Amino acid sequence: MRPCAASQAAIASGAELVSIAGGRLALAEGRFSELDSIAQAYGIAAADGVVLDVGATIGADGGVERLLAATLGDAYNPAAVQPVCPCTDLGHDDVAILKMECG
Repeated sequence: MRPCAASQAAIASGAELVSIAGGRLALAEGRFSELDSIAQAYGIAAADGVVLDVGATIGADGGVERLLAATLGDAYNPAAVQPVCPCTDLGHDDVAILKMECG
Protein backbone atom coordinates (compact mmCIF):
# COMPACT_ATOMS: atom_id res chain seq x y z
CA MET A 1 0.00 0.00 0.00
CA ARG A 2 1.27 3.45 -0.91
CA PRO A 3 1.61 5.69 2.17
CA CYS A 4 -0.90 8.54 2.35
CA ALA A 5 0.51 11.91 3.45
CA ALA A 6 -2.82 12.94 5.02
CA SER A 7 -3.03 9.70 7.03
CA GLN A 8 0.57 10.02 8.16
CA ALA A 9 -0.08 13.62 9.25
CA ALA A 10 -3.19 12.55 11.17
CA ILE A 11 -1.26 9.80 12.94
CA ALA A 12 1.57 12.22 13.80
CA SER A 13 -0.90 14.77 15.18
CA GLY A 14 -2.43 12.04 17.35
CA ALA A 15 0.86 11.19 19.06
CA GLU A 16 -0.12 13.15 22.17
CA LEU A 17 -3.40 11.20 22.44
CA VAL A 18 -1.48 7.92 22.18
CA SER A 19 0.82 9.08 24.98
CA ILE A 20 -2.09 10.16 27.20
CA ALA A 21 -3.93 6.86 26.59
CA GLY A 22 -1.13 4.89 28.23
CA GLY A 23 -1.17 1.90 25.88
CA ARG A 24 -4.93 1.87 25.34
CA LEU A 25 -4.77 3.58 21.94
CA ALA A 26 -2.92 2.70 18.74
CA LEU A 27 -3.02 4.72 15.52
CA ALA A 28 -2.11 2.94 12.30
CA GLU A 29 -2.52 3.39 8.58
CA GLY A 30 -3.83 0.48 6.56
CA ARG A 31 -6.74 -1.08 4.77
CA PHE A 32 -9.77 -2.44 6.62
CA SER A 33 -8.98 -5.85 5.10
CA GLU A 34 -5.62 -5.71 6.94
CA LEU A 35 -7.15 -4.99 10.36
CA ASP A 36 -6.25 -8.42 11.79
CA SER A 37 -2.59 -8.16 10.77
CA ILE A 38 -2.35 -4.53 11.96
CA ALA A 39 -3.78 -5.53 15.35
CA GLN A 40 -1.33 -8.43 15.57
CA ALA A 41 1.58 -6.10 14.72
CA TYR A 42 0.57 -3.93 17.70
CA GLY A 43 0.12 -6.96 19.95
CA ILE A 44 -3.64 -6.44 20.16
CA ALA A 45 -5.60 -9.67 20.60
CA ALA A 46 -8.95 -8.05 21.44
CA ALA A 47 -10.38 -4.54 21.35
CA ASP A 48 -13.36 -2.83 22.95
CA GLY A 49 -13.73 -0.63 19.87
CA VAL A 50 -12.22 0.33 16.56
CA VAL A 51 -12.54 3.71 14.86
CA LEU A 52 -11.91 3.96 11.15
CA ASP A 53 -11.39 7.04 9.02
CA VAL A 54 -12.30 5.82 5.57
CA GLY A 55 -11.14 8.99 3.87
CA ALA A 56 -14.52 10.02 2.47
CA THR A 57 -15.13 13.70 3.01
CA ILE A 58 -17.86 16.16 2.23
CA GLY A 59 -16.12 18.21 -0.40
CA ALA A 60 -17.17 21.12 -2.54
CA ASP A 61 -16.37 19.05 -5.62
CA GLY A 62 -19.16 16.56 -4.84
CA GLY A 63 -16.79 13.61 -5.24
CA VAL A 64 -18.56 11.41 -2.70
CA GLU A 65 -21.95 12.15 -4.22
CA ARG A 66 -20.69 11.34 -7.73
CA LEU A 67 -19.21 8.07 -6.50
CA LEU A 68 -22.47 7.10 -4.78
CA ALA A 69 -24.53 8.01 -7.85
CA ALA A 70 -22.23 6.00 -10.12
CA THR A 71 -22.26 3.01 -7.77
CA LEU A 72 -25.94 2.97 -6.81
CA GLY A 73 -27.49 4.37 -9.98
CA ASP A 74 -31.23 5.04 -9.63
CA ALA A 75 -31.17 3.77 -6.03
CA TYR A 76 -29.09 6.79 -4.98
CA ASN A 77 -31.23 9.45 -3.30
CA PRO A 78 -29.08 12.27 -1.92
CA ALA A 79 -32.06 13.67 0.00
CA ALA A 80 -32.56 10.45 2.00
CA VAL A 81 -30.52 10.04 5.17
CA GLN A 82 -28.92 6.62 5.18
CA PRO A 83 -27.35 5.48 8.47
CA VAL A 84 -23.59 5.05 8.26
CA CYS A 85 -23.95 1.66 9.98
CA PRO A 86 -26.67 -0.50 11.58
CA CYS A 87 -25.69 0.69 15.07
CA THR A 88 -26.92 4.28 14.56
CA ASP A 89 -29.54 6.43 12.89
CA LEU A 90 -26.90 9.05 12.06
CA GLY A 91 -26.13 9.73 8.44
CA HIS A 92 -22.78 10.72 6.90
CA ASP A 93 -23.45 14.45 7.29
CA ASP A 94 -24.37 14.00 10.96
CA VAL A 95 -21.18 12.05 11.64
CA ALA A 96 -19.10 14.60 9.74
CA ILE A 97 -20.64 17.41 11.81
CA LEU A 98 -19.97 15.51 15.05
CA LYS A 99 -16.41 14.86 13.92
CA MET A 100 -15.88 18.58 13.24
CA GLU A 101 -17.42 19.55 16.59
CA CYS A 102 -15.53 16.91 18.58
CA GLY A 103 -12.22 17.27 16.76
